[in-house]
Amino acid sequence: MLTDIPGIRVGHVTHLDSATGCTAVLCPSGTLVAGETRGGWPALREEGMMSPFHTSPYVDAVVLAGGSIFGLAAADGAVGWLEEHRGRDGINDYVPQVCSAVIYDLRVGTSKKRPRAEDGYAACQAAAPGPYALGSVGAGTGATVGKWYERRGVMKGGVGSASLKPASGVVIAALAVVNAIGDVYDRDGAILAGVRRLVADAPTFLDHSVHLLEHPDAARMSRGTTLVVAATNARLNKGELGIFARMAQAGVPRAVNPVYMAGDGDTLFALATGEVDAPLAVIGPLAAEVVADSIRSGVREASDLAGYRALRDL
Repeated sequence: MLTDIPGIRVGHVTHLDSATGCTAVLCPSGTLVAGETRGGWPALREEGMMSPFHTSPYVDAVVLAGGSIFGLAAADGAVGWLEEHRGRDGINDYVPQVCSAVIYDLRVGTSKKRPRAEDGYAACQAAAPGPYALGSVGAGTGATVGKWYERRGVMKGGVGSASLKPASGVVIAALAVVNAIGDVYDRDGAILAGVRRLVADAPTFLDHSVHLLEHPDAARMSRGTTLVVAATNARLNKGELGIFARMAQAGVPRAVNPVYMAGDGDTLFALATGEVDAPLAVIGPLAAEVVADSIRSGVREASDLAGYRALRDL
């Protein structure tokens, strides 16, 4: 769980009827943020905070949501919640620092209902330091995978999580919202979820590298995004955290292929809470493994919804 890192809290708001929702990650005081954005169609808020040249000394929260660009409104609710609960008595200059990113899920449920400010507020209110729900919940409620070919073979994605503790006191963890255009692969190279062959409802899949070579006109333009929050309690400066983010992002193509496409908005937020010393040469490579496993977790934990089949229900 991302909440294996002391001080981090996670909360969801889930709308099963409209197949959308949002997820709030609340950060402890003094948490740094960096990031990596790939693909051709990202939708972000306060992405400048991820730059090593941005002078904000901390981030308060990361909000992930469905609803495409409309879902960025959920971050307004998080800002309001933070102002109420973390504002300093008698001081009026506290400005909540909230990064946000969204996935495109408008074709899965009811496209007219998207996460709004009250959902971001409620997700913060629900955020807790312990285990949180995985699968078709929060920002992953309407997530799907395997959209590079045709709509009828698409499978369900969702929220996944993973963590490692490589040394005493050191934690590396990730939360992923898996809404990829590409397929999701296991560690052994087998497809876990993707473009499903509709043969006796069996979980067998098209291999995109083979199928597109034989049928070059088969690919279609689609929209998808894998969002990741990768965090560590290691003590890093802003530049080091940027390198950590880049190394952690390497975990996405280990689990998703094809990836970083024109319709993808793949984005990774990296957080460092600064509690313990740990070498970047250790936590960076392990972060990539944690990210890849969090993505695999997202399709393993997903459930059937809105006519889309999930791996666990096949």
